[in-house]
Amino acid sequence: MRVGIDATSLCRKHTGIEYYTLNLLKNILRIDNKTEYIIFFRKDIHPALKQFESKTKFLICSINNQIFCEQIWLPYIIWKEKIDLMHFPAFPPGLLNFKKHIITIHDATIWKYPKTLSWKGKFYMKPLITLATKRALKILTVSNNSKKDIVKYSKLLPDKVENTGEAIMEIFEPITNKIKLEEIKKKYSLNSKFILSVCSLEPRKNLVNLLMAYRSLKKINPKIQHKLVLVGRKAWGKNLISNKIKELKLENDIIMTGYVSEEDLVCLYNLATIFVFPSIYEGFGLPPLEAMACGTPVVSSSTSSLPEILGNAALMINPYDDKEIANGINILIHNIKLRKKLSGLGRKRVKKFSWENVAKKIINIYHS
Repeated sequence: MRVGIDATSLCRKHTGIEYYTLNLLKNILRIDNKTEYIIFFRKDIHPALKQFESKTKFLICSINNQIFCEQIWLPYIIWKEKIDLMHFPAFPPGLLNFKKHIITIHDATIWKYPKTLSWKGKFYMKPLITLATKRALKILTVSNNSKKDIVKYSKLLPDKVENTGEAIMEIFEPITNKIKLEEIKKKYSLNSKFILSVCSLEPRKNLVNLLMAYRSLKKINPKIQHKLVLVGRKAWGKNLISNKIKELKLENDIIMTGYVSEEDLVCLYNLATIFVFPSIYEGFGLPPLEAMACGTPVVSSSTSSLPEILGNAALMINPYDDKEIANGINILIHNIKLRKKLSGLGRKRVKKFSWENVAKKIINIYHS
């Protein structure tokens, strides 16, 4: 059986769907020695996957253009390679792909929250994903909540959509190297106490409400020493965040690091007093689990998949109420006992999720 997997998304800076693709590939190629895999890349082979070159066929699109790669090169090369089954774990297949395939749809944002999409999301991704739901043999997703939403909005039969789960990378763990942590503090000009939030800077992540909550927090507790650190790439709607910071006069209280490396991110989680994740909608929600793995207590939205994924290991808040977000942050800052309790519960919660289990489920689906 020749199974193809689209890894062309890995040439971009990694966020949720890229990490999903990378970790899925690493585990599938490590576990499954019975299937012939052909992996498709754009620009170059990801360094973390080069260890599998001797057992796997890697093909590269030399033209680093997403639309050309998805709409022209992939359909042609999939046909040429006589692929039996193709998996698209990040982006939907092109219009000319008629080979048997399955896709991973991480959430139902395109249907449920269309106003949060960029123009590319509305006019390119949404039509392709909608078409793919009809053509695909199977739709994979990452949580029960996402499955419910995808079935509802795409009007698919529940049997066609399967929750195969997700997990975090092993790199996220407590760090005891104080020298390394001090270096990161200097690199990003951090104080000893700060509140951390990690996400792409876009409307769906609800950062405007977080900024308003932080202003409320400063009013509740004028002597608070904690700055708010926003980590993540600047996506569609980034100007909204910058303008809101100026409007609320928080320029001296907010640190925006931009996109950071995995190694730096682990340190930032370890250094933070608390982690806040006020996102309106998530298919899974990797950042709060990553924070938990590092022992950092979490304040999280009580919406979408987050209660399902985080369980009782986070302090849940209503993301639409900035006063409630502020209150949740304030409680954790002042309640050391609760912080320790959530830190312990979080470390246990993370162990429920395994990339090996995800890979085994998906391998079984390939063969079914």
